[in-house]
Amino acid sequence: MDYLKNMLFHWVLPLVAAFTVLATFYAFKLEASFEVKDFFRSDSDFAMGLDKLDMHVGDSGGEPAITYIQGDLTDPAALQAIQDFMVRLGDSPMVAKNEEGGATLNGRPIFAVLNQVMQSDYAREQIEATTGVAIGGDVVDFVYGGRVWQWPNSQEQLTAIYDYAMVSGVPLSPTRDAYDHLDVAETIYLDPTSA
Repeated sequence: MDYLKNMLFHWVLPLVAAFTVLATFYAFKLEASFEVKDFFRSDSDFAMGLDKLDMHVGDSGGEPAITYIQGDLTDPAALQAIQDFMVRLGDSPMVAKNEEGGATLNGRPIFAVLNQVMQSDYAREQIEATTGVAIGGDVVDFVYGGRVWQWPNSQEQLTAIYDYAMVSGVPLSPTRDAYDHLDVAETIYLDPTSA
């Protein structure tokens, strides 16, 4: 029994300790990487597709992000600040770009909803009939991402658009909507307590 204890303390424990130190040393030298080719054949369609994606998109893909903006969106100055933010975002080298050089937007910015109203005679007529506010006149043209987004430069008109669109959406005709009220609610939230 003493022989086993002696062997354990003099040989086994030092060998295990040395092995642990050596294994720990080499574990920190391992390069953490994930290659699809480790799991799929390099000539498979999937691996070749990923190679082409890396070649054409590179590091510009990034991860998606959601920007939540809280403020009085009936104030034209607030919309101007959002425009400025979008332009600065497009100028950032850390943000994925679209073909026109703007930031890649995967959602529906508030300007998309407002622009649909401005482009639809029927929507403007419905808003005027419902709210009594004529939409038009002084219009801001926001050039971004290869297109022009229009919105009214009037707090009264913006309020009328939001009030109508949150309930009825943005109609193109009596039977067809550009956005229904649920689509609008994904983009714009009006706090009922801040009236």
